[in-house]
Amino acid sequence: MDLSAHYPQGQIFTWWGFSACTNSVQVLQSEQFLGKTGDRTLFNIDCESGKNIQQHSFFPTEDEILLVAARKFKVVSCLDSRNGLFIIQMQEVESDYPLLGSSRGKNATSQENNTRETSSHSTSSGPPR
Repeated sequence: MDLSAHYPQGQIFTWWGFSACTNSVQVLQSEQFLGKTGDRTLFNIDCESGKNIQQHSFFPTEDEILLVAARKFKVVSCLDSRNGLFIIQMQEVESDYPLLGSSRGKNATSQENNTRETSSHSTSSGPPR
């Protein structure tokens, strides 16, 4: 599904739901996720609030990152790769809801909190509202 019309460059929006993402391109190629054919949208997300849950996941090979709800993002750019794959690059910005799991401004106590997560998320549903 092509969602690029819902995410024009420069738009700032709140992603309201919890979302499971991955750092693995190999996982994305699976038909269960992004696949290799048809119209599909890949969100390339640069964020600080994503939580690596690989060690807690039933599927640890999916290299899963959990995005908590109510995160705010800015659309950096969009790409139509001309083969049905649309890529939307997003950057996390300061949220209006800072109490929902962000580690910004706190002293990091683990390696997970010291690294920035760049995650890819594919979807076949409508855009967050």
